[in-house]
Amino acid sequence: MNLIRMIYASAISETCSIQEIQKILESARRRNVPDEITGFLCFARGFFLQILEGDHKVVSETFCRIAQDPRHANAALLDCSPIAARQFSDWSMGYVGETKANRALFVQYSETDRFDPYKLTRDNAASLLVALSDQQKASQRQAAA
Repeated sequence: MNLIRMIYASAISETCSIQEIQKILESARRRNVPDEITGFLCFARGFFLQILEGDHKVVSETFCRIAQDPRHANAALLDCSPIAARQFSDWSMGYVGETKANRALFVQYSETDRFDPYKLTRDNAASLLVALSDQQKASQRQAAA
């Protein structure tokens, strides 16, 4: 398998409602398992930031579908790099929306509390998504306890 990570940013389109995000997640999770794609999605302030991991061809095809999806606007590829191992293997598609707790992470990785993934470097985008994923896992463990 030619394993890659792909990070992209997009804006929610004018025709997409906040309720559609749940449908996006359900569709991603349903498709990603058989396609062996893992990843994590952050949605805040009208923007999406997502990382996808998997076979180069399959991830590229997935990004092309996303870029053509009318719920996304201005899809921009921030990174496409080969990787030796997955960082998001626990998630068929993890998700976090905007919370008070993750605003501190936005500041840490982008130097602003206004979430704008188009202004992130590829390394900061990847690090932010890892930190958000870790925070989400800790929150889920705490809720289960």
